[in-house]
Amino acid sequence: MRFTRPKVLGVLPFIVVSLIPIFALAQELFLLDVPDSLRLKVVYPADGDTVSFDRVRYAGSALPSAKVWVQGSETRVYPSGAFVGLVDLEPGVNILSFTVRDSLGVLSDSLRMFRTPGRRSLPERPTSVNTSEVRPREDVHISPGDVLEVEFHASPAGRASFSIDKIVEDFHMEEASPANAGGLQGIYRGSVIIPPRKEYSPKPVEFKFRGKDGRELKFKSDGKVHVLSELFPLVAVTTDSLTVVRTEPGGEIWMELPVGIKMQITGEREGLKMVKLAEDVVGYVASNSLRMLPVGSPLPQASIGAIGALQDANWVQLRINISKKIPFRIQQFVEPAALEVVFYRARQAPQWIMYPEDDETVGTIQWRQESASEIVLRVELNQEQQWGFHGRYVGRQFRLYIRRAPRFSNLADSLLNGLTIVVDAGHGGEFEGAVSATGLLEKDVNLKFANHVATLLEAEGANVVRTRMQDTTVTLQKRLAIARDTNSHIFVSLHNNSISPATNPVRPRGTSTYYTVPQSAAIARKVYQRLLTLGVQPFGRVVSTYFVTRQTSLLSFLVEGLFMTHPEDEMLLMD
Repeated sequence: MRFTRPKVLGVLPFIVVSLIPIFALAQELFLLDVPDSLRLKVVYPADGDTVSFDRVRYAGSALPSAKVWVQGSETRVYPSGAFVGLVDLEPGVNILSFTVRDSLGVLSDSLRMFRTPGRRSLPERPTSVNTSEVRPREDVHISPGDVLEVEFHASPAGRASFSIDKIVEDFHMEEASPANAGGLQGIYRGSVIIPPRKEYSPKPVEFKFRGKDGRELKFKSDGKVHVLSELFPLVAVTTDSLTVVRTEPGGEIWMELPVGIKMQITGEREGLKMVKLAEDVVGYVASNSLRMLPVGSPLPQASIGAIGALQDANWVQLRINISKKIPFRIQQFVEPAALEVVFYRARQAPQWIMYPEDDETVGTIQWRQESASEIVLRVELNQEQQWGFHGRYVGRQFRLYIRRAPRFSNLADSLLNGLTIVVDAGHGGEFEGAVSATGLLEKDVNLKFANHVATLLEAEGANVVRTRMQDTTVTLQKRLAIARDTNSHIFVSLHNNSISPATNPVRPRGTSTYYTVPQSAAIARKVYQRLLTLGVQPFGRVVSTYFVTRQTSLLSFLVEGLFMTHPEDEMLLMD
């Protein structure tokens, strides 16, 4: 008998609550022969660390009854013996001192840190320029019609301009306000739209600057401007099995493309190639993920034909005839449930659509011409809860795979029967993860959580697959390969949280869940809500772009049980 009951997801939060398990941590407090390593242990920062910020957090442990001073100021010692806090750093060498006083006497330790000097505004007089802060620092590849931005750092309240041979001459530059320049004065910026050219040899940017004392300086950028030819477009092909396309350098992940996809290159910024997917549609790809094709290679263009359909017990396949591999992007919608595949540099050929026999999964299939070079395939679904999708090229076809709803048992003691769930213990082996103030390793806590969760899921009838059962190193790719090879329905990655080196360790705390794909939003929300009923602090339900949560072929989410770096959260993990 077939049951498509997405309400089964409501069972999982009651099982994943075991993320806050009970395991004992004994401390011998009354032994006379207590080693110094138990009386005073500093786990963060490490001796010899170099940082660029003006403060750093510290974390360590002592005997619970001890008193601890850091840099001469007393700090709180928690019942676990943990102590944490922040100390200020001066530019250059800093000596951090730690002193403990307990029933055995006084013990001290220190460590050395180096803070790199920060950026500072230059004086108005005498007129000067920081030649290490002139942009572009590296060569820039740009197409006619695109905007080139230039910048340098000099004495404030001056007059600045820039020129590029045969492109622009003495263009005015504005001094940015400190609020828009990281608090600095004397940051001068300018921009120009690159005009069409007949001569394409690379040119440096030439700057002129006159300070308040009347002194004039001339200097050039280290990076040169390469204007790409409109007559011979550059074409590259993806070389990685998973090539990330971003909205901008350092921006969000926009799409992930397979190997063998050709794209037009229109420029380069910050080590990333600018790719033109369609008219007014651009993205950025790491240069080492692309192979440049010979000059004169044709731009990618494909015609799209008929749609066929196949299905098996787990998947519905829509097979689209297509003449060439072109860039594509799959979007998922929840209300109403639908998938859209955007094909770039495509045109539609006369075609017909064959529907799959499974009308429980696929509703309607429609084409939409988004622009002259963009075609959208919209597949409306009959699923209240979507279970997975992915797309790939096979020969001269693009195949869209849509996960069918699993078959659930109607027996009260085996509600999860029919589900395959991957329980992933985060980190492991050479990857320790976060370290608490008392030296507790996240990888060990995660493994205990995962083993307990797996046992509870199995008791409810689920087929559970574990990515690791011991303290072993498992790559992210291997973890996801395990999920793929077992045709799993759900992937839950169990972790515990940490903070950055300059964050106050007594502030961020609590539990959180993370997801990327809309189909995983419901289970991430239910688990988060259930965790909060345990009385732990809320940290949030977060949309992220973690590698494991970006997977679309199954429901995938990540749980950060509590903060290893917060002493009270750590005590909950140890209790």
